[in-house]
Amino acid sequence: MDWTQDPVALVLAFVDDYYRWNTAANARLDKAGESGTAIASATTAAEREYRALLKQYCRPGFTGEPVVFGSPSLHHPKFETIASSKPRGDRCLIKTCAVDDEDEFGVEVNFEYRLVWADGRWYLERVTVVDETGRYESL
Repeated sequence: MDWTQDPVALVLAFVDDYYRWNTAANARLDKAGESGTAIASATTAAEREYRALLKQYCRPGFTGEPVVFGSPSLHHPKFETIASSKPRGDRCLIKTCAVDDEDEFGVEVNFEYRLVWADGRWYLERVTVVDETGRYESL
């Protein structure tokens, strides 16, 4: 199935791609060690790769939040599942829930993905983290 034609498939593909990007960015930063030049190079590469990731999923000209990566990854295909999908015409709201079963605290994080249908495909417009402290933009 072409994930650009199905909003749920798009969100699942994004979660998977984000996780792979985050894992690679962390590995590159770990390998950089204490070298300022290597850290700067790793960070620049992570920023460039993140912008390329956004180009796949967002409309042309989209500028997101500043690049943030870390461990654990904000999105993980093993732990993040679809909770609901609400299409309405050319818009769709998809809610996901992530619970890391391997985390001793079992922290639950909820996400809201807002998508729009344009130019014959679905695009991500916003990703919001929703937790007990509030709502935070993360795309």
